[in-house]
Formats: sequence, C-alpha cells, structure tokens
Amino acid sequence: MKLPSPVYSLYENRLRASLDPERMPRHVAVMCDGNRRWAKEAGFTDVSHGHRAGAVKVAELLQWCDDLGIEIATIYLLSVENLERDASELDLLLDIIGDVVEEISRSNSNWRVGVVGHTWLLPEPLAARLQAAQDASKDNTGT
Repeated sequence: MKLPSPVYSLYENRLRASLDPERMPRHVAVMCDGNRRWAKEAGFTDVSHGHRAGAVKVAELLQWCDDLGIEIATIYLLSVENLERDASELDLLLDIIGDVVEEISRSNSNWRVGVVGHTWLLPEPLAARLQAAQDASKDNTGT
C-alpha cells in the first residue's frame, strides 16, 4: 500500500528525527530485490513496472543518504541469476539499470559510480553505458 504524499512526508520526517546523528553510518549497502514480485502483487502484467518503481526508489535512497551525510552507498542491482530471465524481461531490466546508473552519474550530486562484478557477462551496450557512467563520475568524491 502506498501512503499519500503528505502522510509519507510526515513518516519520513519522523524517521529522520529518530536517527541519532552521532551513530550515522558512513556506508550503507542495499540489495534491490522484489521489484518483479511487487509488480505481480500490484496486478501489473508487465513486470517492468516494478523495475521502474525500484529505479525511482534508488534515486530516493541516494537523496536520503545525501540528506543524512552518508558518504558511501553500495547498491546491488543485478545478480548473475537475473541474466537467465526471459529475454524480453531481461532487455527491459538491463535498460533500466543503464538508465539508473547514467542518472546517478549525471545528477547534481557528488556521487561517484563504481561498477563491480562480472561485467564481462553483460551485453556490450550495457557494459559500455556503465563504463561511461563510471568515467563521467570519476572525479566526484562520493560525499
């Protein structure tokens, strides 16, 4: 269930106020999982709706990290097992991942993109997009 925007803003503010600035982590790591399941449970026949919704949440997560002074955010976007999905779903998912990583590198934030993992398993167009995003943000400090 999605909370209405004013209610969600109050919820976010309450969460933020409950955090102890003295105990704020420098690094958070998130495994993006369940977007396809969420889309199916929400009644979408096209699971890319779930992947797109997850992409929006990545942007929100990074904004929260910025707001809270968290310096490093590791975001696990794709597992090797995901590469075995149906080609039509996989193509959409890989395109969304490319969009997310490019947006992070282009944004007005100071995030530095670092791509890790078995990148040789990725289709060349996506690998090139990820490398370009990494190169574009290489001078950012990540804070």
